[in-house]
Amino acid sequence: MVTEIMWSDGTAYIWPVPEDDNVVSLDDIDLLQFTGLKDKHGNEVYEGDIIREDDGKTWPISFEFFGCTGYDLGVDDEGKFEVVGNVYERPELLK
Repeated sequence: MVTEIMWSDGTAYIWPVPEDDNVVSLDDIDLLQFTGLKDKHGNEVYEGDIIREDDGKTWPISFEFFGCTGYDLGVDDEGKFEVVGNVYERPELLK
């Protein structure tokens, strides 16, 4: 997982450094917004994550200009679900 990104003249430098190089195009990066919430294991929940409720239902987390779509998360929901993946690496979890 990338922990730090530095931009300079349209180039992004990422850390930790991947095996091949730490320079990537900005077109190849998807920045995901932190929701401010954590799951029941203390993992931070980001846009694009897939969460699972105790009843087994899974929901994608996404933001739009005027609010949140997918699962409607609130402060009272913190710790009542777990992050099981994300829509980029595990889209099959939503089927």
